[in-house]
Amino acid sequence: MNASSLYRIGGIASIVSAVLYILALVLSIAGLPGMVAPPYIASSALSIITIGILTMALLPRNRILPILAFLLVGGATVWLMLHDLTDLNASWWPVTMTYGVGLLFYGWLQYTGDARTLGILALAAGAMSVILGIAMLANMSLTVFGLLDLALAIPLAIWMILLGRSWLRSK
Repeated sequence: MNASSLYRIGGIASIVSAVLYILALVLSIAGLPGMVAPPYIASSALSIITIGILTMALLPRNRILPILAFLLVGGATVWLMLHDLTDLNASWWPVTMTYGVGLLFYGWLQYTGDARTLGILALAAGAMSVILGIAMLANMSLTVFGLLDLALAIPLAIWMILLGRSWLRSK
């Protein structure tokens, strides 16, 4: 498989992942927690494809940071896929912070490279994820959790859509 095919697959996966993530969030806000898992799990699986291709794209610039970012974001994503999304407990904060640190690494690599806008969005999403993890550690209310999760979702979804669009247009 050539690079342009991989980027095309990654672009489609990234955009569909973002749309499914937004759908899961809307279902959650609408008070339909039983319907959140299918789009969330599909979104997560597609996001692993996306970050895998992003990691390969970033490897020529830095050999360690993209792999570390993939392990952090990918590992947290798999963990979240395998756990009940409605059962917030003490094990969530380190996973949320791990996810955030991985996004910060991706954001830094993109920001210092040729994708400053994507980098800023990934840095914003990573920072919000770390803040969400800290708030979880501090036993925040579900209302605060919902607001912070929404604040994380906005830059994350925009990042995924713009990343997918850039791959579909340029590679």
